[in-house]
Amino acid sequence: MKIINIVTQMEAGGAQGAAIRISSALISDGYESETWFLYLKSPTYTDYNNTKIIFPSKPKNLSDNIKLLYTVFKELREAKPDVVVLYTHYANIIGGFIAKLVGVKVIIATHRSRIELYPKLLRLVDMLFGLFGVYTKKVFVSPTVKESFSYFPKSYFNNSDIIPNGITCIKADTSKTAIYSKYSLPENKKILVSTGRLIHYKDQKFLIDLIPDLSEEIILVLAGDGDDYSFLTNYVEENKISERIYFLGEVPPNDISNILSASDLFVFASQTESFGFSVLEAMCVGLPVICNDIPAMNYVVNNAGFIIDTKNYAKWIETIENLLADKELLDEYSKRSYSQAEEFTLNKMVEKYEKLFK
Repeated sequence: MKIINIVTQMEAGGAQGAAIRISSALISDGYESETWFLYLKSPTYTDYNNTKIIFPSKPKNLSDNIKLLYTVFKELREAKPDVVVLYTHYANIIGGFIAKLVGVKVIIATHRSRIELYPKLLRLVDMLFGLFGVYTKKVFVSPTVKESFSYFPKSYFNNSDIIPNGITCIKADTSKTAIYSKYSLPENKKILVSTGRLIHYKDQKFLIDLIPDLSEEIILVLAGDGDDYSFLTNYVEENKISERIYFLGEVPPNDISNILSASDLFVFASQTESFGFSVLEAMCVGLPVICNDIPAMNYVVNNAGFIIDTKNYAKWIETIENLLADKELLDEYSKRSYSQAEEFTLNKMVEKYEKLFK
């Protein structure tokens, strides 16, 4: 059986990582599987096997979009997959429509963002695709995502399932000292780390604002890139706290577990999440977690970490200081993190997808 996974853009993101992991696991299970990216945004996975980039950059005009659509049509027609799995909303629409045109029997749309984050026109098209059989099956990565679609007609949810993201816990393969050296981090500090795209709703600014009110031995490391990079770096310079904030930029996927393992505490202030894969990666290496009180965090973290509304600034300060000062408490929540991560394994996720292929 041949499976094609289609993602909108190649970059370091949760959907992209999920597609790569699922494809690799399917190959291990005896399937023929590839991951296609509609266009290149960042060369995160260019060295990975069984990947393809349809268009060299984000389409800029009508001509580019026509070329992209035609290339997807031609490639899918030649590939003749049995199943197409779609990731992210533009891939759902473009990949779903063209897969239907070329006669793919099983077309699985995966919803990895709350519906309000979709452009309005795409919400309507997605609803129609689900109602009239363009998608043969739908996947929501969390109850939070499914709930956001609750105003859709009930028939939209026929042939749908909740399949949370899964992960294979990768142990650090580089010493802390080597990581400190590679990323120019001080060895004598306590590290708060947060990973993910630098974008307004992730609210890294809230994390930056915490630092002046925390002990001087505490620093913040931000691993990721995004639209807010310039704003955040300028903000740090203006507030004269550059010596305590470290921007690592986009980190290779294979290095994430090393950076997390070299840190003391994972902090996550995102104001809206569909799942929160960054948090799961941190829990997977046994890193204690403090995160904002939003539905997705209650689903993923549960009682394995500290879930605190970002409106309660003082509680964040108190919890960070208390955790970093109490090794026994830190160790307890390290164990809780690791144990909770085992609820979201790659094997569990892939087994559920395989059932949808029939």
